[in-house]
Amino acid sequence: MSSTASGSPRTTASMQQKSTTQKQTKSPQKLSSQFNKSQLSLALAIQNTIPAGMPVKDYHAQLGKFQRAGKPSAEQDHRHIDTSEFWKSQCHQLYQEKKDLERKLQVLEEKQRQQETGAAAQDYEITPVVPRKRPWASVETCVERQEKDVSASDQDIIYTLSSHIIKVTRQNLSLKLCTTACNIQADIERLSSICIQSTLLLEAAVNECCAPFWSLKCSSDVRILSLIEQLMRQMIHCFEACFNGLNEVCRTILGRKYKVNIVHHMVRFFGHALDCLHDLCTVQEEHQSRWVKRRRGIGYSHASGSMMESPELGDPISKGSEEYAINNHLSSALASMTYMPWAPSQPGHRDLLEGMMYYIIEHSGRLLSVTVFREHVAMSDLPGNITKNDSRPEIPTARLENQYMIKILASAVGTSCARKELVAHVLGDERPRVSIYTNLWKASERTSEILTKARMKIQNSLLRSTVGGEIMDSLRLPPPMAPEVDVINLLGEQERPEKYGAEWLLDSMWALVGWDIASI
Repeated sequence: MSSTASGSPRTTASMQQKSTTQKQTKSPQKLSSQFNKSQLSLALAIQNTIPAGMPVKDYHAQLGKFQRAGKPSAEQDHRHIDTSEFWKSQCHQLYQEKKDLERKLQVLEEKQRQQETGAAAQDYEITPVVPRKRPWASVETCVERQEKDVSASDQDIIYTLSSHIIKVTRQNLSLKLCTTACNIQADIERLSSICIQSTLLLEAAVNECCAPFWSLKCSSDVRILSLIEQLMRQMIHCFEACFNGLNEVCRTILGRKYKVNIVHHMVRFFGHALDCLHDLCTVQEEHQSRWVKRRRGIGYSHASGSMMESPELGDPISKGSEEYAINNHLSSALASMTYMPWAPSQPGHRDLLEGMMYYIIEHSGRLLSVTVFREHVAMSDLPGNITKNDSRPEIPTARLENQYMIKILASAVGTSCARKELVAHVLGDERPRVSIYTNLWKASERTSEILTKARMKIQNSLLRSTVGGEIMDSLRLPPPMAPEVDVINLLGEQERPEKYGAEWLLDSMWALVGWDIASI
């Protein structure tokens, strides 16, 4: 019994030691036996590229959206991730998040501005003796309250306009800072690039804030109209900052090599804005012509005695004569851009002014041709630019574009004698120099000669753009805050024609540029 009792613990210990030795000698199972190298490398790549805080399951589901079949192989189960589509989706997601944040920022800035403007009015109100505490509202609550006050369409308009106002304002500030700190060659190159970026930004603002809002009238929401006016004001300041940047770049001989590129982009923006104004007026005229057709088809409601509404357009026909807000503000902005502080013999001024005048005269000549011949004769492909209209043209009705082009043309060529003389000197790129050897009579005669030559150049350009043909002495494109003018007063006290009509356009436009060419 004793031997058996004493031997049993040894046997148990030896068995435990043997089992432990077997466990130690057994090799652990490797991951490579269950997964191949491609799967392991894919898992490592996913682990390294997964965004912080995102679960692996969600990231795997996101990658699964862009899987595509690989090349034919023996296994027939290889799958690849479409890299371009994946990163395009990532960039689009980041863009949407940034856009949402910008919208919230714009709403908060607008709310703060309204509170600041309303603070003065609240000072005159009777406040209670015991102040009442208002609970603090979060950013999301303020945004939701602000968004509930406007409709969905007005909200999109406000967001678009506010976004471009912020962009143009920031670009204007950076352009002014770079202009004041322009000392070395690197600063001049940076200023040149910022000027070009500013013109591209202005083109984008015109594309996204003018054409989509062509139907806005001057009686629309006051907030939208104020935003449009503020955007146009910032565009004028930005164009003026580009003009000052051009002067700063041309101040040195090394910087004048950037002059051609800056002038080209500024002139291109101005021509693009004039084209946009023409497209707006065309769309609006077609819209009004549909109103007229609806009026002829429907007429007045005899039961109610009022103008019936167009079921297709949804607006009363009687509103067709109301002025459009975009046309008014855009034409005023373009007129202000032509009223720059020009200086004779200043590098870049002649090319910039001549390029802007070229586009203005081109549009003015097209209007004259359409008014007289009912088509743009200068674009006719017949010999001698013969008109294609065989029948006698009818006198067209007042066009929307007439009043705006006359305002821009009056600001460009000037209405006062001093302004006309300055424009003539800039276009002639000559400045009368009076010395002790030159009498005043010769100086005044030279000034009159320059003025006559510039007027003839403008008139030849207007004639060429109206009826076509090759005229040597005319305006050319450069290489790769205007005062309100009453144009009617320029016609004298005779009987005035219909405002903005065909006869009014002919008299007003030639009264601005002169009739000297008729005496040749």
